[in-house]
Amino acid sequence: MKNFLHLFFGATVAWISLHTAIAGDNNVALKSPTNSPTASVASTESSSAKPPAHGGDETGRARKIAVNDILSIRVVGEPDLSREVKVDGDGRIDMLYVGSVIVAGKSPADVAAEIRDALDRDWIINPQVAVDIKLYDVHYVTVMGAVNHAQQVQILPDHRMDVLEAIGGAGDFTRDADKQGITLRRASSGQVLPLKYRDLIRATEPSQRIFVEPGDVINVERTIF
Repeated sequence: MKNFLHLFFGATVAWISLHTAIAGDNNVALKSPTNSPTASVASTESSSAKPPAHGGDETGRARKIAVNDILSIRVVGEPDLSREVKVDGDGRIDMLYVGSVIVAGKSPADVAAEIRDALDRDWIINPQVAVDIKLYDVHYVTVMGAVNHAQQVQILPDHRMDVLEAIGGAGDFTRDADKQGITLRRASSGQVLPLKYRDLIRATEPSQRIFVEPGDVINVERTIF
């Protein structure tokens, strides 16, 4: 009888010890994900993501960079690369390590991204670049033909002017204006774009509007009657 009791008691203690050990292992398994290597790697990847280059107004209203504008270029932690530079007559700037960059007709954000990519490719790991227009040069578009005040209309700084705004700046159409006979000659390329008032007035989205550029010439034809 004693041997039976000893065996029963020993088996009971062993079962309790085994159950306690299993419960302890389960508790450890529940805690381990909080310290898992995967969570640490995800955090590291997130913190090392490349910050976007920035600069300028992305709403579509800001005027693009033009000849004789003065740009402020900043590269974080690189004082030798941070500078102010004037856009030359060819619409370019020169930058250390990057060389000649065409900037005219682009937004500051586009130029910042281009400089960042060039530096990242050969010189600096994950550079942070900002480009802003420090000083706008005075630019005009010429409006002539059947308008009340044929003249040069100033393109306001930090603003993109469309064809109808330019015509409005010249006193609007005369009574004998042929509103379907508008032409826009691009100063940059010499290209002549035929335009119609009915199409211009329907364009409400920035992507649909026809914006003028410095030196452009708008001509409004007159009706023959």
